Amino acid sequence: MVKNYFVPAFIILFTIAGIVASIVFASPPVSSRASIPVNLPSQEDLVRKLKAGQYQALDESLARLQARYETGSLSEGRLKKAFSAFERIDPKLDAPLRAWREKFPNSFSSQLAFGLYNQNLAWTARGEAWSAYTNREQFRVMNEYLKAAIKALWKAIDLNPRQPSAWEALVRIAMTTGDQMSLGSVYTQAKKNVPASSILYHSYHYALSPKWGGSKLAQFFLRLELRLRFWDDARFDWVRYHSEYEKIDEYLYDPSPGFVSRILESIGAENLVQTWFAYFPEEKPAILALGLIDSMISRSDSSWLRARRGDALAAVGKYDDALLEHLQAIRMSPNRDRTLLVVASFYHVKRQYAESDKYWRRAIERNPYDPELVVEYSKFLLEIGETQAATEMLERALVFGGHKDDVRREMGRHYWKLKKFDRSLSEFKRAVELVPERPENWFRYANAERHMKNCVASSAYKTYLELCKKWENCKISRRSIARSEIGYIEKGCD
Repeated sequence: MVKNYFVPAFIILFTIAGIVASIVFASPPVSSRASIPVNLPSQEDLVRKLKAGQYQALDESLARLQARYETGSLSEGRLKKAFSAFERIDPKLDAPLRAWREKFPNSFSSQLAFGLYNQNLAWTARGEAWSAYTNREQFRVMNEYLKAAIKALWKAIDLNPRQPSAWEALVRIAMTTGDQMSLGSVYTQAKKNVPASSILYHSYHYALSPKWGGSKLAQFFLRLELRLRFWDDARFDWVRYHSEYEKIDEYLYDPSPGFVSRILESIGAENLVQTWFAYFPEEKPAILALGLIDSMISRSDSSWLRARRGDALAAVGKYDDALLEHLQAIRMSPNRDRTLLVVASFYHVKRQYAESDKYWRRAIERNPYDPELVVEYSKFLLEIGETQAATEMLERALVFGGHKDDVRREMGRHYWKLKKFDRSLSEFKRAVELVPERPENWFRYANAERHMKNCVASSAYKTYLELCKKWENCKISRRSIARSEIGYIEKGCD
């Protein structure tokens, strides 16, 4: 495949032009202003009003927050936090969001809330697997949600273009769909309407990373522009300390790419701590990270730094201290979903199941139908003997994850443990139908057919072995089992 070098070059030239324009034409650097203390509605209060149908009260509450933001008496971070209340994986929000939008069609808040809700569901539908392991149905469902999100977000911007969360969401959509030209267009318009939004620039900086088709050079020029324009604005500390943030993640996670996702995958493992420690082959990088983190905390503490400090402490074997750091991160930012799960895992390993369950429930409360989350929680419930609760929790995964093969595969494993083999077989078969390219699906399906004494298991095992020639992650033991089973089955089915 020929790479398109024009797009990164275009972005770099565009950014250089922006720097020159900002130096020549921009107003003096914006100083950071502390928000005037206000009584902010909690995310739970906003969601309760939505579910209760109190649309006018909800609309007025959010409009007041927007007005305070525009007059400088409310930070954009607090405004973003309010609207993020609607970024939940909960089907019970769909109908009231539609009703609010229908009754108040000219409310930028109703449009934005609906857009953010659907954008979040789009990423949930897509999942985080590689494209080769993502089926057409996942892409189809994702695009349906994105279509609804984009329409609502642009409507919100038409009604009030000074809403940073709407622009941020459109930047993210352009980034993840790989539309670099659309990304540049959205950014140009956003910059005119929210020229001092740290949230906008932070999301665009991430969109410029090589992972999404940009380049480190384009990111550097953007940071240079921001340093010149906002050199004394505390909201742009992420620009000032970018190299330190990057170095911390390099020290902690580069030895084992995908650390965070694997930590989450390990929840419910027999010994999560050993699994976690295994991701750090050397203590030295973590020790270097600790020194850098402590230096940054002395200047400006944050939940992000505390969570990273917890990871670093775990890497050097100080698990109790690591737990304390993650608890501190939660106190500073109660809705850090990833940290809630890490804490739940720590207590799980310590066999403090009541404490573990408490943090699981906090994570579930915010996203009660997140397929990956409820699957992992169901494993925990099954382990502690709550079989019925585990089954009920797992069934939730079908609401937004029934079209995903990993969800179907986990359903099959669950019912296999409960000795409900017919249901287990049907789930494994569905996983194969959704993503026939994944060897794991065929192995599980073949085992289920073999248990039911069906001769079709032989061809399923053969398909598994054929796929394993293309993928290196097939275990040798499983290949051996497949070959042996083929021989036994073919003898019995002659």
